[in-house]
Amino acid sequence: MENQTEENQKTEAGAKAAFESADDIANDLYTTYCKAVGGIAYNGDPLPTWEEFKADVVKQKQANGWLEVAIRAYNRFSSAGQN
Repeated sequence: MENQTEENQKTEAGAKAAFESADDIANDLYTTYCKAVGGIAYNGDPLPTWEEFKADVVKQKQANGWLEVAIRAYNRFSSAGQN
């Protein structure tokens, strides 16, 4: 039982680290996108920071999309050197 608890803690710690890494990558990608488009949305509104963007419940679908892109980019490029 103790080993299972220890294993669960390792799994949770790994998942947390992976999420934090994905969040960092999404932040970088989103911030780069914002700079590339001049910090303005298609409707003329200023684009929020990553922290504001991901905290906005109205923009959760888009924020989750950036996280998925970050995970995909990480997986693709981290495995590229292993072939």
